[in-house]
Amino acid sequence: IGKARGRPGSAADRSPSSAGNNSSEECRLYTQPEHAAKQIVLGTDLDQLLEQPLLLQQNEWVATHVCALYENVSTVFEAVYDFCNCEKFTGPGGVNFCAPEEKTKKARSSARNHIDSLLTQCQEMLGNFPTRYGQAFLMDFHAVSACVLRHLLHILAHVYACHFDSVLRMDLTPHLNTVARHLLAFNLKFRIVDDKDVEVLADLQAALMRPVDVAGCSTA
Repeated sequence: IGKARGRPGSAADRSPSSAGNNSSEECRLYTQPEHAAKQIVLGTDLDQLLEQPLLLQQNEWVATHVCALYENVSTVFEAVYDFCNCEKFTGPGGVNFCAPEEKTKKARSSARNHIDSLLTQCQEMLGNFPTRYGQAFLMDFHAVSACVLRHLLHILAHVYACHFDSVLRMDLTPHLNTVARHLLAFNLKFRIVDDKDVEVLADLQAALMRPVDVAGCSTA
């Protein structure tokens, strides 16, 4: 993915209409059972995979998942990159993820450029995570982790709202759903991102957390 430098988005706000490739009704297809049930079978329950090992500190465990989620969300967006010709970086219901100061600029970047910028910023922030045993975490570790996960959540929201039709055509629904469920379940367990930032995908979270029929899932 080509990435550009820029400033991260802040809290989302509402715009009158959704800016994406799908209508409001179409972009909610991802909540329907036949689509939400398509997830990769992980071999064990996701809740068990999220359990913190006894010999690891919580910061180490959180950092491990945040880095993995960054890689997986980046891969998901790369799959729909060429289809993203959206003028605005929006999510379900027309939620606009651009920072207030960015909305006043005459030359507004496209959603694809904005997401490229966010992924670059996430990569830079993750570069400050400790990489050696015994190396201390910075004081702002939790704030940085929350910022990264919030950006990743917004990117997933944009993919679901504006590019779910492309995901269906490429048969990538199990992969997208599994990445989204990982992020949402991880946040439910460790409460890193504020609840108000997760509201944009509350309906998806409810759909993905339903008991899954293994027969309708893909295997890893």
